[in-house]
Amino acid sequence: MKGYYIGGKTGTAEKVVNGRYSKKQVLNSFTAILPADIRSTSCWSCLDEPGAAGNHGFITSGWNAVPTGAR
Repeated sequence: MKGYYIGGKTGTAEKVVNGRYSKKQVLNSFTAILPADIRSTSCWSCLDEPGAAGNHGFITSGWNAVPTGAR
């Protein structure tokens, strides 16, 4: 948003599959506060096993949950 400061934090967690951490099955999250200097609104997005198609093969939060939260 023009004229507003927005703060956010990403997170990518590997899921446990058969007792081991999976490198390909993840949970992505992104939390945003806006405007950051007043903190009146928050937005949380969470994606379970996001697809890598269209994201240059990346499955991390910055490539998946952040664009979802921005929309």
